[in-house]
Amino acid sequence: MDEECKKEQDKENKEDTEAKQQKKDTLHKEGIHKTRGIGRLKEENSSLKQQLGEYQDMVKRTMADYDNYRKRTQKEKDNISLYANEKLIMDLLPIIDNMERAVDSFNDDPAFKDYYEGINMVLKQIHQLLDKYNVKEIKAVGEEFDPYLHHAVAQVEDEDCESNIVIEVLQKGYKLNDKVIRPSMVKVAK
Repeated sequence: MDEECKKEQDKENKEDTEAKQQKKDTLHKEGIHKTRGIGRLKEENSSLKQQLGEYQDMVKRTMADYDNYRKRTQKEKDNISLYANEKLIMDLLPIIDNMERAVDSFNDDPAFKDYYEGINMVLKQIHQLLDKYNVKEIKAVGEEFDPYLHHAVAQVEDEDCESNIVIEVLQKGYKLNDKVIRPSMVKVAK
């Protein structure tokens, strides 16, 4: 019986050893699989981080593009409102020129004093209206010739003035909100 017990105990010990070894082998294989799985997960994590960085860059670029678009359209809207009256004002300028010529011609004749005063009052109202819409006359006489503001139609010898100085305005020039809508037509000293 002892022998039988001993065999039985040896058999159990052998089975325990085999079970332990099998468990050890299984854990070792799982560890290898886990290690391989961790490596794969690290690679996947790195790939996902790279994609995340690319998406973040795309979002930043899109936001910057949108911000630029918004600013550009706002500037266009502002310009439209600033210069919406330009065509009307350009059509009004020849009428103003003619009224100023009429005032100049009536000024010397006392028989037309009432006409002079009436046209001069209307002309003052028109100038007030132009001021209201930020239309300013370009100063020219005595100023240095500026091709952005003046259109020279003649050069005249004048010993009293320096060279390149405007000596006479033939037609007034105007600016609308700092934009030249009609340059002054001038004579310039040589």
